[in-house]
Amino acid sequence: MTGKSFWVLRMKVRERIVADGIDDPAFNAADVGEYLKAAEVNAMLDDPDAVFIDMRNHYEYEVGAF
Repeated sequence: MTGKSFWVLRMKVRERIVADGIDDPAFNAADVGEYLKAAEVNAMLDDPDAVFIDMRNHYEYEVGAF
């Protein structure tokens, strides 16, 4: 054992952590929607005209929480 944590360690400086392809300068990742409590979601689902789109990924769906 050499005492080194990594065989080879390379670090690169990037403008963004995730290459999302969004080049719009007006885009603000901190501009998010409103968080809803479970009771608020349930009240919305009571509306027969409501459309609810589940955007959870496979893992979140299997776990049952998001």
